[in-house]
Amino acid sequence: MTFKKRELSKLQEALQTHTKMGDPKKLSSSIRNTTFLTNIALHPVVSTKVRIAEKQALNENAIINGVPTIAGSRPFGCLRLLKDLCIQLCSMNELLIEPQMVYENIVFRMSRMTAGTDAYMKLKKIIRSSNLSLMRCEVDPNVVQEAICVDVFESDGDLLAVISIVCTFGVIQNAQLSSSKADLTTIGFVTNGRGTGGGVKPWIHFDVVVTERINISTGDSVRFARVVM
Repeated sequence: MTFKKRELSKLQEALQTHTKMGDPKKLSSSIRNTTFLTNIALHPVVSTKVRIAEKQALNENAIINGVPTIAGSRPFGCLRLLKDLCIQLCSMNELLIEPQMVYENIVFRMSRMTAGTDAYMKLKKIIRSSNLSLMRCEVDPNVVQEAICVDVFESDGDLLAVISIVCTFGVIQNAQLSSSKADLTTIGFVTNGRGTGGGVKPWIHFDVVVTERINISTGDSVRFARVVM
């Protein structure tokens, strides 16, 4: 058995025990102390639906190369700044790539929904036990979300980008789901059959940071999720 498999087995046994004992603090500690949860490999984002991505990104708080943008604002939002930055970087560094292609490659990777879904599909197989399930937390429209961070820069003749998105997750006791007559959707949200969570709250919650590092010039990329307790 490899080290990672031993850690996974140890984690899932601890989750089951602490859930049975009703001890959320020890459960949180077990997740926090599982070292491989700081680097969970994810598949790169593959999408051609730029218009949909633009609509989502327009309503996000973002920090582009250290500059905060205003959600919902066309003149001061992230899309305008990102497009101008792509043009400037390609021109200044005499890069043989189209600024529009650079812009599109970045903007469709800025989807918080996509990041959360991809992380959930991987983590639900890890953070689970017979009496506990991973869930995604609904976005509260009254709470400002953590800004999406985008850094774009030239290095040794290549254009690189790093995109980081924070998504909120939780764990829920399966008995709580049953007593509330609720269930989990295929992408991790709680539903009571009428499209809502039915007031079901996570037992504990935590953030997952999804980061993708891209070499836009070559098309190479690496993407991973990191659990933050």
